[in-house]
Amino acid sequence: MQDESTHISLSDVRSALAHLDDPAYLESHALGQALQVVTESPGISRGQVLRRVLRLSIEELDPGPHVPPSSAEGRPYHVLSRHYVTKQSIAFIGDALGVSERQAYRELNRALTALVRILASMDGRSPERPSRDLPNGADSSVVREAFDRISSVEPQDVDLGRLIADAVSDLSQLARDRGVVLEYSDSPSIVTVQYNRIALRQAILNLLSQSIQTHQARTIVLRLTREGDTALLTCEYQPVASYEPTPPAQPGGVANQLFGLLGIELDSEHFADGRLLVRIRIPVRRGHILLVIDDNAGFGALVRRYLRDQPFRVYAALDYREALQTMQKVSPDVILLDVMMPAQDGWEILKSVRSHAAGRRARVIVCSIIDDPDLAYALGADGFLHKPVSRADLVQSLTRVMLSA
Repeated sequence: MQDESTHISLSDVRSALAHLDDPAYLESHALGQALQVVTESPGISRGQVLRRVLRLSIEELDPGPHVPPSSAEGRPYHVLSRHYVTKQSIAFIGDALGVSERQAYRELNRALTALVRILASMDGRSPERPSRDLPNGADSSVVREAFDRISSVEPQDVDLGRLIADAVSDLSQLARDRGVVLEYSDSPSIVTVQYNRIALRQAILNLLSQSIQTHQARTIVLRLTREGDTALLTCEYQPVASYEPTPPAQPGGVANQLFGLLGIELDSEHFADGRLLVRIRIPVRRGHILLVIDDNAGFGALVRRYLRDQPFRVYAALDYREALQTMQKVSPDVILLDVMMPAQDGWEILKSVRSHAAGRRARVIVCSIIDDPDLAYALGADGFLHKPVSRADLVQSLTRVMLSA
């Protein structure tokens, strides 16, 4: 597809979105050349402007707070945003929205076509910031930047019951000032989840704070239960009649975005008597375990940032000794292996990895500046990535090897 007047091509839009977090790549991108609104300004480059235009244009597709993400109206926006903004794989998004991978691709194509129309219609104007910005002045980009700063570390094992109990304790003074009683009960078994503790804590604190500040009845009831591999946190209370919840129809817009960035589903139900029930479903297991073996510690940190919203828990080892200790501890599903390393190169480590039970069951992706995938496959690798690695290439390679497992 191509708009004849503005020369906005679907392929250019796809290419730019695939490098949404790489302003240097976007600096001279063809899409930026086609959009009159993308101009260099003091303190901000063309690549940064194009990135902002794309992010705001994506938000223009948001159908609004009362449209469920899994509905026919909500799916195109949510597939597009999750795939290109939070970098989730299409297979993972399809599972989350309850549709097949093929259907998720259809929704993505629908959203991309609509995005091309939005970009083609700008005619020199910048897209408007959506009127559904988050409360207290914190728009989505600000929350995203804050999340990026605190999410570079490996997810921790978090005692969810204790985290919620501590949040309730921290909010006790605010609740007393508002005449609110917080009732919290949890299941007798310990529920441990694997997330960035600070981001999860902030999401829960914001949700409860907004509930306290918009209550009508005296009591807010919190319950934590476990349903198989999912922890279910419910918050039930009666908001004031004039209260209009922030997107998507839940209290606490910042909480909602933080939950979304963490990959946690949140929904709500209104009852005839005015009660609001908010449900937060937190997976107890964070999907697959990925071990990065690379003597450059920065590469492990980069992979962790790339996959912060993917169903992977990332561990890193600087050499085979560390890798063996980690393999014995966590039994990785995928190993991302560098080749050019001191003491032992990646090919030697690959043979050593395959000699252990944990290494034999893992899928191994060789990642190297030496572009020789045939050698990697001949020596027993399941995938190959050429450095430098982009986020899109990494996610696609991981998805491919996991689907073939």
